[in-house]
Parts: sequence; C-alpha cells; structure tokens
Amino acid sequence: MKAATLKGLVIHTADDASNTQGPDYEHGWGLLNTSNAAELISNNGGTQAIEENSLSNQDTFTYSIYSDGTKPLRATISWTDVPGNPPAPSLDPSTKMLVNDLDARIIKNSTNNVYKPYVMDPANPSNPATKGDNATDNVEQVNILNPSSGWYTLRITHKNNLHNQNDQNFALIISGGASSCPKPSNFNVSGISTDSAYISWNSGDTADNGHILKYGNAGFSPLSGGNTMRLYNQTNAALTGLSSGTSYDVYVKEVCTNGDSSSFEGPIAFTTACGNSTIPSLQTFAGNFPNCWSPSANGHITMNNNCGSNNTYTLQVNGATGAEAVSNVFQAGNFNSLKVSYDYRAGSNANCGDTPESSDSIDVDYWDGNQWVQLTNYQGGGASPSTFTQDSFIITNGLTNNFKLRFQIANGAGVSYDNWNFDNIKVEPGPSCLPVSNVSIANLGTNSVTLNWNPAGSN
Repeated sequence: MKAATLKGLVIHTADDASNTQGPDYEHGWGLLNTSNAAELISNNGGTQAIEENSLSNQDTFTYSIYSDGTKPLRATISWTDVPGNPPAPSLDPSTKMLVNDLDARIIKNSTNNVYKPYVMDPANPSNPATKGDNATDNVEQVNILNPSSGWYTLRITHKNNLHNQNDQNFALIISGGASSCPKPSNFNVSGISTDSAYISWNSGDTADNGHILKYGNAGFSPLSGGNTMRLYNQTNAALTGLSSGTSYDVYVKEVCTNGDSSSFEGPIAFTTACGNSTIPSLQTFAGNFPNCWSPSANGHITMNNNCGSNNTYTLQVNGATGAEAVSNVFQAGNFNSLKVSYDYRAGSNANCGDTPESSDSIDVDYWDGNQWVQLTNYQGGGASPSTFTQDSFIITNGLTNNFKLRFQIANGAGVSYDNWNFDNIKVEPGPSCLPVSNVSIANLGTNSVTLNWNPAGSN
C-alpha cells in the first residue's frame, strides 16, 4: 500500500469530529477509525474498493458504481504530488503549491446530476466545508449522503497539463456501493446424511448466468475460505464427501449477465448425521468435544488440556451426579468379542480438577441394544489413581450395531467437585478364541468325574 493510499484510506474511514459534514480547519478529517479501515480492506473487491491507478496527461478515468439508495456513497482520491516552487518566507502565504490538480466528480447516469468534492475556504477558516471545485489539496472526497438508487459514474480528470506530461499515480477509495445483481433467496437444505446434503434456492436473476456456492466448516468466511462450486443453469447443488456429525455453513451468490454479482447470502447452516463408526477406533480428544459424542448438560463435560503429565487434551467428567459423556455408535454386530481400553485418573493435579472423595464414584457402561451394562465402577478417595492408569475389558455379550460407551457420575458433590479424566479410549476386535470360565468338578468317582464350565460368549 502506497503512502497516498494509506492517507486516502484513513481520511475516507475517519469519524467526523465536528457538527458539520466534511473536513474543517479545527478537526481536519476527524478521528482515526482503524476498525472502519480494516473492514474496508477486508471487503475490498466487493461493493467497496481500494485501488491504485494512474492518470495519463489529458486522459479521463471512470469507474461505475451502483447504489441501492440505502447508505451514503463516498469516493476519495489521494495522490503524491510532484514538488512545487515554494514562495518567499511570509506569514500564512496564500500561494497554492498544488502542481498536478486532479478533479473528482460523481455523475448520476440517469439524470446527469454532478456531485462535487468538499472545498474549504482558507480566508474564512471557521466556515464549514462546501461542495465545489477543489484546486488546493491533493485529496478530494465526493460524499453523497442520500443517493437515489441507480448507476453512478466516478470521473477523474485533471486541469491543464500534468507536470512534464507524465502520468500521475493516485489512490481511489470507494464505499457505499451495492450490487445491482439481485440476491438468491428461499434456501432449503434436505437429504442430510452422514456425508452429504442437498442445497436448493431461488435465483434472483431471470436471465440466469449461474451462481457461486461456497461451503465449509461452520464459521468460515466466504471471502477467504471454503470450497467453491461454480454452477450454471441450476439452482441446487449436492454436497458430498462431508464428515459425519459435523456442522457446515453454505453461502451462495448470484452471477448476473451484466458481469455484476450479488453479495454472498448465508450462512445456510446444517449438521451431517452421525453414522456408525467402524472398529478399530481410537479417541484421543483433539480439543473440541468429539463429533457424535453426547454430553449430558452444559458444564458437565470439559475438554481439559495438560492434565498431570498428559500434554494433550483429555475428557473430564465433572462431579454432578448423573453427569455423563456418551460415545459415538459403533458397528459391533459382526464381532464375537470386543476389547475396550482407556487411560483414566481422578483429579487433584493442575488442570485435572477436584479429587473425588471415597463416597464419590463413576460408572463405565456399554449399551447392549436394550440397556446399559456396567463394565466397572471407580470409587474416589484412596482407591482412585492420581496418575493416568490403563484399564481394559473384553466384552462378548450384547454386541450390536448400536454399541456405545458411557462415562457417568454415579455419585458426586457437584460440577466443581469430584472430577474424573479419560483419554485414549480404544475400541478394537477382541481375541478370536476366548477361554471358558467357571470350570467346576462334580460327581467325582473312582474312575470318572464330571466337568462343568461356561462357554466363552456365544461359542
């Protein structure tokens, strides 16, 4: 960004500090507003513009602007003038030093009304700025406070000849423009699955020249991110290859036959369905609560960082009785056995929460298709580990395609107390051949005996 561009930008976006419109000799162009400047930079290329151009000798520069009549239309030009010839030293000399005198005008196309820039009167410095021909400054601003809707033309010319008939660089800043292209409307999302969704809308332009659709994870900006689809002769799109249990935003803008385009309309928000996860699976908790897991209530579940010696995120179940975290669903119906393992510990160390007392406990359960089945129960107090400890289980009964895990506080004193932490939750195929259990001897005779046992699982 050149010096003249930066100067024009801060003047264009300043807050007026006086009771009159335009600059004055007491406050200048007003108070610096970096937020306005940053927003204009971010929106450059849409209905606002920051451009660096050049004007040749005896040439005219034009720029078309559409106003929807809802906000002021403003154009500022700024340039670094060539050095002038300073007068002899005196008090407040009136000699003008401007060499290359550029002129900015905005013309309403339908009426040929001409809007001129602000002008100040150095002979009467207390007077407010008026509108007219500015032949003094190397900044000119045309500000139409209440424009009527329609097309306007910004025209930039110069007086006499440019110095040595060389080109004069200038910066142009425009705000208050609008798209003449009508916006798409009536958006609808349907057919949402684990990895796809169908978006439809109504076109705003009868002479349809297509649309630009952008989609991405919720919160993305269509001006700088997302996936892009250029669509012709259709007002719908199928989004595929999406992640399950994930929130997405969609934006659509119209492309009109006159080369203009509307602003992006959106976000159109949706969340893909949670499908059954495949086995093996490892959940390491990357920072956000996992997709397709279910927490019980706000404050019950925390994604905790740097608990004890664990330098990553862990799942912390806070000590309100009934607080729970339920995993995603697994396709376990085709397995004879599953092995479930995880690392767990109680609170107390930095970032691990409060230590559960002996009367506090947490259940780890799995869903067998009809009910929750307890895998284990951990008691607080001295029985609870203060460092991450691995535990594992072999499950042979109740393996369905609706298999899931639950970590639930069975007894606790409240959200700020009695915390339990879990990490590296793994679900994987169990052993293919399991040992029998409950072997017993009966009917012992001199030469015979009866052996009894329970088979492993359903084998």
